Amino acid sequence: MTITEYTHIATKDGLTKALGSHNACFERIQHSQSQSVDWATKHEGWAIQEMRTRNDYLEKESVSHEDYYGQFATKTVLALVLSRFSRSQIENGDANFNNVGSLRDWDHMAGGLPRDVLEALSYSNWSTMGPSDRKYGRPRYSLHELVCVLKAAARAIKEGAQA
Repeated sequence: MTITEYTHIATKDGLTKALGSHNACFERIQHSQSQSVDWATKHEGWAIQEMRTRNDYLEKESVSHEDYYGQFATKTVLALVLSRFSRSQIENGDANFNNVGSLRDWDHMAGGLPRDVLEALSYSNWSTMGPSDRKYGRPRYSLHELVCVLKAAARAIKEGAQA
């Protein structure tokens, strides 16, 4: 069994396009446009960044809630949110989207999150896992974290991101 290391994210204009190793993110940029990766990062809004871990979020004031969960808001997650709520519902939502659908709606959507996002979230939590979780490779995330990812995607949509 191959375990993917989720250590980096590739973004274009601030929206996450790929999660994985540095090499996987480099390849994603390389295959997503016709210029070199150097050109894409200097002139086309692409970037490769280290993934923020849960420890970074919990222990460092420089990593906000929005930054941590926003890194998992891929185009697929944005599409998932738009499959349940209209753009106008999202745009008219309050700061935490508590007036958009019910908590049950958000909880049910969490079951549709793509595997790469779930694996990346689990990997970012690796340092907070107990020894038995690490030994058996158990995923380490909760339903509320999945809802935070979905609401981060809704926030990106509200700010103008396209799915």
